[in-house]
Amino acid sequence: MKAAIRHCRRIREGNGMQVNEDRMREKAAAPIRENRQVAIVTGTSSGFGLHICLELARAGVIVAAAMRNPEKAEKLFAAAEEADRAARISSEAAGRSAAGREEDGGRPAYSRELAPLGTGAVSGLIRPIALDVRDDARAAEAVRQVAETFGRIDILVNNAGMATGGFIGDLPMEAWRDQFAVNVFGLIAVTGAVLPYMREARSGCILQMSSVSGAIGLPGYGPYVSSKFAVEGFSESLALETAPYGIRTYVLEPASYKTDIWEKGFAGIRRAENSPNEAALERMLDMSRASAEGGGDPRDVAKLAVELALGRKGRGRFRYVIPRGAALLVAMKKRLPFRLVQNIMLRILHRGMKR
Repeated sequence: MKAAIRHCRRIREGNGMQVNEDRMREKAAAPIRENRQVAIVTGTSSGFGLHICLELARAGVIVAAAMRNPEKAEKLFAAAEEADRAARISSEAAGRSAAGREEDGGRPAYSRELAPLGTGAVSGLIRPIALDVRDDARAAEAVRQVAETFGRIDILVNNAGMATGGFIGDLPMEAWRDQFAVNVFGLIAVTGAVLPYMREARSGCILQMSSVSGAIGLPGYGPYVSSKFAVEGFSESLALETAPYGIRTYVLEPASYKTDIWEKGFAGIRRAENSPNEAALERMLDMSRASAEGGGDPRDVAKLAVELALGRKGRGRFRYVIPRGAALLVAMKKRLPFRLVQNIMLRILHRGMKR
């Protein structure tokens, strides 16, 4: 890990950007098998995005792994190389089993569609690309590069996001604008850039990584909650507009999972001096930390995302709230009067509220 940090530091010095761009071009220039599906995933340096990249590549999909800073791709590729080693062991074992059965006239133990293709089967399909979703022009250019390089775009996973916390009235407008620039306007920009290619192909799948916060508002997270509610509304309109072109749209609403977004969110909490909300904010942070520490495995979300992207499930459904406990909470909110839900939330928080 220390060596990787030193390596990234050297890249940043001198002509670091040129070195990194050269590495990206070398990876993009490597030969690609034809007729594979192609996916663009944003926010892939960690968390859901990283695991979705791995799962898509395991399924044989070419993945353009978009991230603001490609220097952070080392974590993704280290994980992919580990997946390669596991795939190689599995492939060799399956090959021995298949060979034994073929002598008896049997069929191979695995098919090319389901099993890894061998060494580099995962990492060889993941291609990093620099993309800051806040830069509309760069987003459009990155999408164009992917389409020209691979000849198609079948899947878009809008995963890039950030979490801003703080009480309404304590936050400067800059914090709200930053939140929406990434979670909403960035998502809209990338989606708009991809749509022409999917419409022309009359097929495609768009996965929006929303949150249970897009269904339930919580105190202390106004900017994040608002941005996710905006994603929900945008995605409903998108689904209706693109369905005639054979484009499928899904919204995933995960609750707390072990991803970096919460660590970064806690570090970036905005506080106002002498705020009457300080005690309530601390109470919310304590609850959020406990929830994050006991959060689920992000790989479970990644597997669901890939099943939806590849059409293995999802017929007739639009939203997926995960895990089951969160789905029950959302269902309760929809069925109970809002004032009752509000009172329940206030009882949970009342110990931290100033009177």
